[in-house]
Amino acid sequence: QPLIINCYNELQVFQDQQLINFKTAKVKELFAFLLTHFNQYIHKDIIIENLWPDQDYKKSKIHLHTCLTYLRKMLGKLGYPNCIFFSSNCYSLQLETIHCDAIHFEKTIESVQVLDDSNQNIAIELIETYTGHYLELNHYEWAHDKSTYYYEKIMHLFDKLINFYENKDPNKAFYYLQRQLKLNPYSENNVRKSMQILIHQGYRSEAIKLYQEFENLLMEDLGIMPERSLKQLYQSMITG
Repeated sequence: QPLIINCYNELQVFQDQQLINFKTAKVKELFAFLLTHFNQYIHKDIIIENLWPDQDYKKSKIHLHTCLTYLRKMLGKLGYPNCIFFSSNCYSLQLETIHCDAIHFEKTIESVQVLDDSNQNIAIELIETYTGHYLELNHYEWAHDKSTYYYEKIMHLFDKLINFYENKDPNKAFYYLQRQLKLNPYSENNVRKSMQILIHQGYRSEAIKLYQEFENLLMEDLGIMPERSLKQLYQSMITG
């Protein structure tokens, strides 16, 4: 059975609906690192620098080889023998017949550069699979750049989907605005669009409440007030 690999929120590997356990936390991290650089050859020193940054180099090399042995053994038992390749001091993870949410996202995102009726469902599917930031709960420092990359891509996709639905279906636009706000709770542009939809649909009190909650959040978390244009929109509702 093919492996199902989830990278958003937390790294989890399944086969036959069973969660796979790694021998150690470092074996899991090595798998995550090689998966992040899927099908690429990464120099062993780069792997060591990222996974054992504060340790003696000779000891780190032993740790790397030990983890590789455990990882190869585990993947072999799961039906993926000989999937970690070595050449010129570089390692590469190359897995056939797997489903990985992040790899699928990478392959599919190009097909929704311009949204229309033919590909809107693809955009929705990509958004639905983004359940949290890349490897967020694993707390791997080296994953930060990749996490930011996926986050920016998904935010851009949210913007496109919201713009697509804004005039066609305001309720759907509002739904995806709320989903986006959970990932970026400090977005003034998001709150402005949400308020405008609510006002247009006659939900003035809900729009006022949304602004007040947002203002409180900004003050409590960041110690700042919303931008002037957003405050003016709020004032126009209070006085209007």
